[in-house]
Amino acid sequence: ELWYQRRVRGDIELRGALRRLLITELARALNCRKVMLPSTSSEISSRLLSAVATGRGSGVPFECNYLDTRLADVTFINCMREFTLKECVFFLRSRRIPC
Repeated sequence: ELWYQRRVRGDIELRGALRRLLITELARALNCRKVMLPSTSSEISSRLLSAVATGRGSGVPFECNYLDTRLADVTFINCMREFTLKECVFFLRSRRIPC
C-alpha cells in the first residue's frame, strides 16, 4: 500500500504543477501580472507537510507564503482567509453578478 500512496501523492503533485503551469501561461497570454489562487488552508498545510516529509524543505517558504514571486512576470497570491459560501453569495449579489 505504501507504493500506492506514493503514486497517488505523485499524481496530485503532477496535477498541481501542470495546473500552475497552465495558469502561468494564461496569465502571460492575458497580460496579468498578479494571479490569486483559490488555495484553502488545508491544501496549503497538506503541501507544506508533503514537502517536509519528502525532503523538499527548501520550498516550504513558497508553499505557505502570501506572495509567490519566483517568476519575474507573474506573482501568485495565496488567500489567507477562508470565505464561506454565504459570504461569496452576498458579495456576488452586492455586485449584481448572477450566481
